[in-house]
Amino acid sequence: MEQETNGGNDPTRLDRIERIVEVLANTQVDMQQDLKIVLRGQVAMGEAITKLAEAQTHTDERMDALILTVDEIIRGRKAQ
Repeated sequence: MEQETNGGNDPTRLDRIERIVEVLANTQVDMQQDLKIVLRGQVAMGEAITKLAEAQTHTDERMDALILTVDEIIRGRKAQ
């Protein structure tokens, strides 16, 4: 009896298999959509980090110029 339900050609068995395959296919489509969203987020994050790094470089350059100016002012006063 167990052999019939497990390996037989019962129409309900085929229906169950079709439902499972359909769920797996839908899950794959959902996962592909989620992956696209994650990849877009990574690209956006990479662009933001690049902009931040560029801004930090400009800030460093300005800070270096300020330090040099202050150093020249201080050293100029000491020499007087």
